[in-house]
Amino acid sequence: MRTGAAKEMDQALTVGGLLRDAAADYGKKPCIKYRMNGETVTKSYRELYADSLECAAYILQLCPEKSHIALIGKTSYRYLVCLNAIILSGNTAVPIANNLPLRETVKLLGDSDAVGILYDGTLQNADAVLAASPMIRFRMLTEVAPPEPPEAPLEAPMDTPDGCAVILYSSGTTGERKGVMLSSYALASNVCFKEMSFEGDHVALNVLPMYHIFSFSCDYLKNLKDGVCICLNSSLPALGEELLLFEPSVLRLVPTVADSLLRRVRILRKRNPDMPPREAAERVFGRNLRNIIVSGAAYSAANDREFSEMGITVRQGYGMTETGPRIAVPDGNTCAASGGRIISICQVRLQNGEIQVKSPSLMTGYYKREEETRAMFTEDGWLRTGDLGRITPDRELFITGRLKNVIILGNGENVSPEEIEAAYLTEPLVAEIEVYEDGGKIAAEILPDEAYVRTVGITNVGAAVEALVEKKNKENIAAKEIDRVTVRTTPFPKTETGKIKRRRWNT
Repeated sequence: MRTGAAKEMDQALTVGGLLRDAAADYGKKPCIKYRMNGETVTKSYRELYADSLECAAYILQLCPEKSHIALIGKTSYRYLVCLNAIILSGNTAVPIANNLPLRETVKLLGDSDAVGILYDGTLQNADAVLAASPMIRFRMLTEVAPPEPPEAPLEAPMDTPDGCAVILYSSGTTGERKGVMLSSYALASNVCFKEMSFEGDHVALNVLPMYHIFSFSCDYLKNLKDGVCICLNSSLPALGEELLLFEPSVLRLVPTVADSLLRRVRILRKRNPDMPPREAAERVFGRNLRNIIVSGAAYSAANDREFSEMGITVRQGYGMTETGPRIAVPDGNTCAASGGRIISICQVRLQNGEIQVKSPSLMTGYYKREEETRAMFTEDGWLRTGDLGRITPDRELFITGRLKNVIILGNGENVSPEEIEAAYLTEPLVAEIEVYEDGGKIAAEILPDEAYVRTVGITNVGAAVEALVEKKNKENIAAKEIDRVTVRTTPFPKTETGKIKRRRWNT
């Protein structure tokens, strides 16, 4: 859905155009780095584009008509080449998580009407998946180049601005995944903003899987446009080693991964009390890290202050799969509590507190779900995010809650649980929290931070949590007081992007 902002942009903007222009602009500059058999492999912008065109030509031999092609595997250079190739050949890529149960993988293949599948060895029960998916007409391993050169080389991208480039299945906080359709123009336009960029000699380390829009658009497409070197993390267990190998200057993470890395620094500093904060950070992150961008869930302001002591700025961005994904980004002047500054290509308004968006990067809809698609848009064409927020005069966006999570108390008062949770997440005792309604009153479940409990020497955790709640209740207005609290001993179940699955969806 294009708006007035799109008129100022190249109407032929596509993912293929981004790749073509990046190859022309950056040529032999390192584009992708990764480890293979203990060695670091470097691929240039020109090599990435050439390999993608060759793979696209091979796909056209297998599938000459425009179709939906599934892609299942871990992020790798060949994965990116295949993802590019599906789009460059004018087909629609359907990236699917490689760790789903057999039944769900088969369901998504059927729901997306995929006719081909590109996969690697991380797809468990591959034979069973294919046996249960009779509509799949061809398969190809992403781990190797095409077995034979294509009959005719592809000389230029075949994707068109309005063609559906990807169908991305959301993480499903409600327990149901919907296929978000994004055009090639939507994906390309969402990286055309100036509020934030890491150009020049910046190095980014990709940690999150590419079947998430946050990683695909932010770690990949945006960095392609800006000429950033993109290093690929081979696995989460190898993250510590590869941080020191690649020494990135910027990381894009979900809060759970950022927290786990911060805990490594805390342990190091506890073992070495005289070690300066920056030195400890460099032993975990390498010498160059200066920026971490978190998204997917709210981040603790207390952790932000700790990172700041190490010379690392942590800021939040805001978006959703349906918006391709960015709505707001941190631009260097936004505060830690905000979701960033609204990017220039987006229009944002508040209707009864709800954030609503118009942008050239909006989805064309949910695949085969017309009713759900209509429900996502207002009559005048604005996308309903379902989030509550406020906007400052200089376009800084603050997220205050989720519309569907609003608690309506017995006295008719409306309370946002996220607003209360944010206040508690500034406390070092609180690792995770969920606020919910119980019998017309506000209740909470809190997971204490084990490292803090040990460091401070708390012997009665339950009493410490109750004392914290009593203190916070005195600071809040009556409508936001927690009436009952439960101490949790295990982490909350979470979505793939690190959001807590609220109890209303766990029943």
